[in-house]
Amino acid sequence: PKSSDTGTTTAESDSLLVTEEGLVLGTPTYMSPEQARGKPVDRRTDIFACGIILWELLTGQRLFLGENDVQTVKLVRAGEVPSIAEINPEVQPALERIIRKSLAADPLDRYQKCDDMAEDLAGYLFENNLKVTGFDLRRMVESVAKAEETQRKRRPSIIDQLIQQEMG
Repeated sequence: PKSSDTGTTTAESDSLLVTEEGLVLGTPTYMSPEQARGKPVDRRTDIFACGIILWELLTGQRLFLGENDVQTVKLVRAGEVPSIAEINPEVQPALERIIRKSLAADPLDRYQKCDDMAEDLAGYLFENNLKVTGFDLRRMVESVAKAEETQRKRRPSIIDQLIQQEMG
């Protein structure tokens, strides 16, 4: 198999795991339309997955999520992407355009290289006087990790929960 940076797999031989529907295995909610159709993938599939993540971060919702994996793959194949601004009016049209380009159903309409998408995102940040450095990212990640650790410590373990249920 050939893997991309997002953990997707494509078929290069008959010995790979492919579903009866001919779908290449991967994480359905982050597949590109071409991957969901079992077609060859390249770096543009990773750009599509990045676009999904950005869309989800800005909306607080899952972009492609069906009742099961087959339904999710059908949603990916359809490639319908709701407007971010309709869900989150704080998102500016310039940012939505960047994300929509990364989510183009046709790989030829998508960013062709990650650097091109990164350049547009950096331009957006610069034009809107938004400073983001490695230091800012580190502080944010540390803050999230600390909050998760605090939450984890507050939750009783599954064993403690079971003991409490038996005693209660």
